[in-house]
Amino acid sequence: MAKKKEKMILVGDGVYIGKKGTSNNYSYYFKIDGRKFRKTTKTSDMNRAAAIALDAHRDALEKKRTGKVVEKVSFKKLCKRYIASLEGETSTIITYHTEQIHRHLMPFFEKYDDISKINKGTINDYMLDRKTKKNEKTGKIASPRTLNRESGVLNQLFKFGSDYGWCETGLKFSYQSEKQSGRRPHFTLKQIETLVITSRKRIEKLQNRQGRYRGLTTHQMWSRLLLHDIILIILATGIRVDELSTIRWRDIDWKNSTIKLNKAGKKYSSRTLLVAAFGIRALKNIQDRRLEYLDGEALDQEERIQCLADGRFTKSMKKNFNALLEECNFSYKEDGSDKHTLTSLRHSYATDALIRKDGKITARMLAKQMGTSEKMIEAHYGHDVVEDYRDELLGEEDEIKKRKILGTYVSLEDIDELVGDDDPIYYYDGTMPKGSL
Repeated sequence: MAKKKEKMILVGDGVYIGKKGTSNNYSYYFKIDGRKFRKTTKTSDMNRAAAIALDAHRDALEKKRTGKVVEKVSFKKLCKRYIASLEGETSTIITYHTEQIHRHLMPFFEKYDDISKINKGTINDYMLDRKTKKNEKTGKIASPRTLNRESGVLNQLFKFGSDYGWCETGLKFSYQSEKQSGRRPHFTLKQIETLVITSRKRIEKLQNRQGRYRGLTTHQMWSRLLLHDIILIILATGIRVDELSTIRWRDIDWKNSTIKLNKAGKKYSSRTLLVAAFGIRALKNIQDRRLEYLDGEALDQEERIQCLADGRFTKSMKKNFNALLEECNFSYKEDGSDKHTLTSLRHSYATDALIRKDGKITARMLAKQMGTSEKMIEAHYGHDVVEDYRDELLGEEDEIKKRKILGTYVSLEDIDELVGDDDPIYYYDGTMPKGSL
């Protein structure tokens, strides 16, 4: 059956109304500078529909005269075009923006068929909704950092829209909790000591004196070993967590103790990282476990380092790390706003470097290593306080050796002393030891 042609009625200078498909309501249609405008009037009364159409036409002409946005674009269309524009970016960037849009932004803003109507008041309503609405699964409200990430994506959406002339320029939104400094929490020296020791003890718990597993799988063993080494690598480099997950074996220069990053992580960063000695040892631990499992086969240099002994890539360590934090018995606020994450180790790296007694590491050096700016180092990564400079300010001798912890608790010799030289902790080939459960 041939499609029934829509009958349009002229109601003004280039302004038409008509019924589309089986709808009883009229829609209006007109063009301005080649741009088409079509929208339902939500009424079946022809006179009322004509009045609505003429009002819309006058509004569009007034906007054109004053230099404002003319074309109406829905929030849904904006998101679709924006996501399409990300083609060519890394899968991490595309996934991040797509998830933020569909999970958080779309449910609230999808109702807007004209993005030019969204203003700061609308964003305030959105933020209020997000601050008070609890997650159905966790029962928790969104953290300030989550809201900042969402507003960051929203800002990029509106910048994209303004570049096409779909919405006004200068729309920029941010969220900052009055109780939040904007900094992620960092680990103090004592907390790092507790973290590293507890991580080792979690490995020790997997075996009894007979070398048997205590009801835990090989996968769990490998996961704890990998987490232990990842913690040390971050503390040895200050690398971002998402950057770490992109490193491949070919990126490591063992001779010069460096890692080459190439468009890594959300920041798309390319730089060379210097790796402290204990970080190189941690990388070697991961490699040795992998080689032991391969049993003579060559290690693929294109393989990512953040993998288990059997080569399975571990994208997220959040669950495992949270379990480690729980065993550390650190105290946090009820809302969890000060809870540590793996990124907290990056902040600890920066703080430790800034307060070193030799004073040789400057903010500029740190910015180059960490792939950020000196301003960001001072604003977000420096968690040093006046007490850290007691010796310099009062002239007293500091008996605490801040570098001792990592030098003492990460060596393979220490691991051997802790779990026994004969225990197959670091070099497990995937088969169950003799006499295993």
